[in-house]
Amino acid sequence: ASAQMKLDGLYRGTTKSGDSFVALSSNYGTLTMGVAEYDTDTADQFGTFMGATILGGNVGDSERTADFASYGMTFGAVGVSIRHTEAAADIGLGKGAAGSSNQRENTIAVSYGAGPISVKADYSSFDNKTSGAGLDTRTTLGGNYDLGVVKLGLGFQSTKYAPQGTTLESFLGASIPLGALSIGVDYLNVKVSDTANDGTATGYGIQAKYNLSKRTDVRLRYASYDAAVNPANGKDSYTSLVLEHNF
Repeated sequence: ASAQMKLDGLYRGTTKSGDSFVALSSNYGTLTMGVAEYDTDTADQFGTFMGATILGGNVGDSERTADFASYGMTFGAVGVSIRHTEAAADIGLGKGAAGSSNQRENTIAVSYGAGPISVKADYSSFDNKTSGAGLDTRTTLGGNYDLGVVKLGLGFQSTKYAPQGTTLESFLGASIPLGALSIGVDYLNVKVSDTANDGTATGYGIQAKYNLSKRTDVRLRYASYDAAVNPANGKDSYTSLVLEHNF
């Protein structure tokens, strides 16, 4: 049996909770229940540094904070799991589907990891559509391959909406270790179709991370991305300098 409770932020008047769960493991698998924020977009699952969250208008962002219950088993290098997620407290899915924040989600996932290769595929179905509108299904396929001198990430995700509309994400990323310094690059393409906001948005990110010690690092990141799926809206950029210490 195991348990975790985290605090993500302490503010003047509030405290923000983090991922919390209880789990029971045996030879027959692991049952987990709790509340967590998890990323379902391709860049966060298989990527490195840009993160789809900064692509204009949350086009590629699909973070959820919600109660969940999951059950998973491993068979050597293969993992199989099912997961039920309750209505999300926060969700950004670009198209702003009506009622999407109140939808429950059921997911089945298969993963494989051995040596330098890791692969994942999952399929999700959503219920509780409001007036027939909202998320319908989501399919994800991607993975990473570690060549030693560089680690590559590749992912694809198709999200279908009711009564119509799709969003297709394609992601390619690379991480290059150079001793205490590591460099990451990634590229994301998001194509939205069958809606009033039809179009394609692209973006790329570059990050340099330097380890000052075992627990402290400094990161410099730059990203350029379309402000929205409509190219006429132009591009935005994002620059950040972060000093991080792990206690």
